[in-house]
Amino acid sequence: MNIMLFGISCVGKTTVGKIMAEKLGYQFYDMDEETKKFYNCTLEEFVNGPYNRYQRDVLRLKLMDHLIKEPGDKVFAITPLAHEEIVQALLAYENTIGIELVDKYMNIYNRMVFSDEEDNIYRDDEYKEAHRDYYIKDIKEDQEFYGVVYLCVPNQMHVDNLPPEEVADSIIESFL
Repeated sequence: MNIMLFGISCVGKTTVGKIMAEKLGYQFYDMDEETKKFYNCTLEEFVNGPYNRYQRDVLRLKLMDHLIKEPGDKVFAITPLAHEEIVQALLAYENTIGIELVDKYMNIYNRMVFSDEEDNIYRDDEYKEAHRDYYIKDIKEDQEFYGVVYLCVPNQMHVDNLPPEEVADSIIESFL
């Protein structure tokens, strides 16, 4: 089985996906990490390189096609995809279940982290708070945009700022 977790950045796809994979004995794939390895670049280079948003989504689909064909059961934390047809192509794979993780914008803001040019993750709460209005507006816009793109995802899990272990357990109980 392939379990695909969709959602905006910082909603908890990677954290919940790792926990689910461990509980189920599945392989785990974070699409950001896989993209870096497969295309031999940083995320910064991939996102700000020569490809537009649609081309990046197509390249991610190509990568997913490669990974899905590998043997074994898998959990994927899917990088936000901007095109419904790409999401639908992923959901069309045999033995695949798609689940969108959603949460309130303030919970996402509170989990927000940053990354540098080399993709090193770090927290900067002082900077984040100084630009709070900008980031909250950005999160709300992402929720609105991706909420429309992900209408084709058949299942939704409301994170509601629950501990990741509880979210993983709820997904397993509700959808598997």
